[in-house]
Amino acid sequence: IFGGLLSASCLGALLLARECHAAHEFTAVDARSTAFALLNPFKKVPTLRTADGVVIGESAAILRFVAARFGPKHLYPAGVDAGACARIDFAIDAFANEGCVRGHTAVVLSILGFAKAPDDLPAECARYELACEQWCALF
Repeated sequence: IFGGLLSASCLGALLLARECHAAHEFTAVDARSTAFALLNPFKKVPTLRTADGVVIGESAAILRFVAARFGPKHLYPAGVDAGACARIDFAIDAFANEGCVRGHTAVVLSILGFAKAPDDLPAECARYELACEQWCALF
């Protein structure tokens, strides 16, 4: 798994690989580099390259792949239960798009000094907390 050390998207891929007991390594990369662009021309992290040469970008696609290929079938029952897979897809996409990852960037990275603080940090913290609470309540 190629990524950035403070990337919430990379963390998800790493945690799932560990949960699935999939052999994996993490390589910190400069996503803007020409060398990395040869692996992922969109220059986005995380990017996964398997031992057999499969290369996948986008955290949600990586999560689905790792769960389907390495995880117990209940994690992502591809080909068995389309409804369960759709619910899992909904949870992954909602987490990625609705506040949790954006909140992580706005709140956590700014507090750590890796991003400019939002104009109204308390409001961003409240929005981030609400998004995480809503996600947890639904899934």
